[in-house]
Amino acid sequence: MIGYLQGKLLRKTAHSVLLLTNGVGYELECPASTLWNLPKAGELAELHVLTHVREDAIRLFGFGSLFDREVFETLIGVASVGPKLGLSLLGPHTGRELVDILFFNESAQLLSIPGVGKRKVEKLVVDLGPKIERLREQALSGEESAVPLVRASRDHTAENEVEEPALFDDSEARSSSQTKQRQERVREAQLCTDLESALLNMGHKEKTVQSHLDWIREEWKEGRVEAQLEASLRHLLQKQSSRLVTSPDAGSSREASDA
Repeated sequence: MIGYLQGKLLRKTAHSVLLLTNGVGYELECPASTLWNLPKAGELAELHVLTHVREDAIRLFGFGSLFDREVFETLIGVASVGPKLGLSLLGPHTGRELVDILFFNESAQLLSIPGVGKRKVEKLVVDLGPKIERLREQALSGEESAVPLVRASRDHTAENEVEEPALFDDSEARSSSQTKQRQERVREAQLCTDLESALLNMGHKEKTVQSHLDWIREEWKEGRVEAQLEASLRHLLQKQSSRLVTSPDAGSSREASDA
């Protein structure tokens, strides 16, 4: 069983990565929350891996932390949850965030996920039962093993930085901020998925599509994606529309010449 991989990131899509390790390329399916924190293609990356073996297939799933992997493994251990739904549920959330959502039955935060309704979330909570309680206790006790695989160059906190004591209880403010961040990740993940599908259906090559998605993720992190994304999509749509318009004309011209 493969439990961990480190290597060169050859390709990153909206759903998976191709990681080159010792001359072998491993394709790993990943939740959006993991893909979001990975570097660009061509750089080094490392992932905790769950090897999912079935009679007809062997699939590899990659995660940014051991706890995320454990949450995913717990989810797919339920009869009503397969790997696809497990990735969708974990997608925009970290394992800790998803455990809190399920523990407090905050189904509204999951309803934006395709195929997930209030009844499905409630059934999932019942099916998981004490497993969610165990995971939450593990997280609260600091035993979640959720240290993310973050490269030093991507860590903006100095090693010797000392956190100043808070002058007031800001737990409510932090909770509100975390909720907004989750909503942004849901929006970003859904946008990238929809955009990838739309561009591929429009006939753009996969390499071009992935370069667009990489650019969008970087712009999103800088908080300046809205205007650039709108302009980029408008340009692509106009370009595609011009192709559709010129094609019938070209055909009619050939018919006229034949006549």
